[in-house]
Amino acid sequence: MSFEVGQNVRVIALDESISAKAIISYDNDDGTYDVIYSKTATEEAAVASKRVQPLFDFEDTSLNFSEVELKDQGNILFKEKDYQSAKLKYLDALDYLTSKCNVKSIGTYVIVPDDSVNEARLGMISSIDDNMLDIIYCDDMEPTEADGVEESSVTALLSGSDLDIQRTLYMNLSKCMMKLHQNGWCIKWANFAILAATCALLVEQGKQGERNESPERTNQLTSNVCDAHFLRGKCLLLSNRPKLATEVRRTTNQTRLRFVILLHSGVLQGSRCSIIFNHFSREPNN
Repeated sequence: MSFEVGQNVRVIALDESISAKAIISYDNDDGTYDVIYSKTATEEAAVASKRVQPLFDFEDTSLNFSEVELKDQGNILFKEKDYQSAKLKYLDALDYLTSKCNVKSIGTYVIVPDDSVNEARLGMISSIDDNMLDIIYCDDMEPTEADGVEESSVTALLSGSDLDIQRTLYMNLSKCMMKLHQNGWCIKWANFAILAATCALLVEQGKQGERNESPERTNQLTSNVCDAHFLRGKCLLLSNRPKLATEVRRTTNQTRLRFVILLHSGVLQGSRCSIIFNHFSREPNN
């Protein structure tokens, strides 16, 4: 396959560990091309044609796609090891999703930044006064409150299938950041995935009350919480923070036990707690 000067392409690294978008700057007429990488503006000379691939049709930025289509495109790019482009697709999907559904009202679950520990917490809006929110935190056995939280500082969690897509995008963003060696962002997005998964489980608990009429659903939602905890543990290990990673694993087990008690769900089926960390960085979530 031949390419033209000025054409946007994808270039595979020499070790095939990653790929990235570039533009053909010169055709050497010997089966190699000089390229300029789109993100870094750096040039590489004499790139063999076997390392050059055309972009996918969906990478035409003039086209409009839904959040599900954007997520699926991100998954395709992730498999092509173009983690930077995959990340941008996931972020576009997240922006589209939240702009469509991001309504903050009393009773809305939100992600609240906690600067004291450089983390985030799960809360529910209990009161709204202009742009200030009162929050009841939902991530402790005993609910605690925070007053005067700026509305712009919190991230609304969605509901139903939109919440599941939101959680999946957080997981996939964390995996992209892991591949891009951006460990801080990797931990952040994994933490957001934990809170989104926890929110889904709490909502299911509220629907069912003390009766667990859908154990398969409960088990899957609890498994999602554990998946996110293990992904965050992987991120912490890569950040040379093994003690915190061990604590995350312990917290995962405690979280599972806590939800068993709250949901009266008995013994959970299909637990993924024994799956090794590497499983979570192989492929993006569907």
